[in-house]
Amino acid sequence: MRSKRSSPANCRGFTYVEALAALVMTAMLMVGLTRTLDNVLVSHDDARADHDGGEESRYALERMVRAVSRSQRLLVPLAENPATSHSESVRDPGVLAVTLDPLRDLDADGFADADNDRDGLVDEDLGSDASFDFNPGISGIDDDGDGTTDEGGDWDDDEDGSSDEDLFDQADSDGDGSIDEDPSGDMNGDGEDGVAGFDDDGDGFIDEGLLSVDDDEDGRLDEDWLDVVVFYQSGAAI
Repeated sequence: MRSKRSSPANCRGFTYVEALAALVMTAMLMVGLTRTLDNVLVSHDDARADHDGGEESRYALERMVRAVSRSQRLLVPLAENPATSHSESVRDPGVLAVTLDPLRDLDADGFADADNDRDGLVDEDLGSDASFDFNPGISGIDDDGDGTTDEGGDWDDDEDGSSDEDLFDQADSDGDGSIDEDPSGDMNGDGEDGVAGFDDDGDGFIDEGLLSVDDDEDGRLDEDWLDVVVFYQSGAAI
C-alpha cells in the first residue's frame, strides 16, 4: 500500500489579511488586559494606603491613650476662659500635649526619663520657662488657641501676655479657667526654697536652698522641668 501525501492545498498558511486581523485582535486583547491589570493595581494601592492609614491612626490613638492615662498633667488644650474672644480648647489642627509618663525609662538607666536631675522625683523644680524650651508655652504650639504661635516672652507658659501669674497652689490664680499653668521660678510663690517651713529634700535642714527658687532644696536651680509629649494632626496623619 502507498500512503497518501498531503496536497499543497491542505497545507495552506495564514494570509496577510488573516495575520493582520489576528495581530489587531491580539493587540486589542492586550490593551484590555493591561487596563484591567492597571485598575487592579490602582485598587490594590488604594486599599493598601487605606489600610496603612488606618493602622497608623490606630497606633497613634493607642499612644495618645497610653500617654494621657499615665501623665500627671494636661498642658494643651487649656480650659475655656469666658473673658477671651477665642476658644482655648479648640485647635486647628488638633493638638494634645501632656507631660511625660513619670515612670517611663526607655534608656533603662534606672531613672525615669522625666527625672531630669535623677533624684527620684519628677517635675519638682521648674523654672519660669516651665518646659525649658526657650519659647512661650510649648515651642511651635498655639497654647492658648488664639491663632498665634509662641507670642510673648519665654516665661509666658500659657501665652496670655502675662508671665508667672499662675503659681503651683492648686488654684486658678489668673482667672483663666486653668490651674497652675504658668508658675515662676519659685513655683508656689512663698518666697522660700521649696515649701516654706518644710524639709523638702529630707536632709534635716529647712529652706536651705538658693535664692528662694530652689524648689526641691537640693542646691540646684530649675533643673527638673516639664517634659512635654505633643500629639498633633498633619493632614490626615496624627
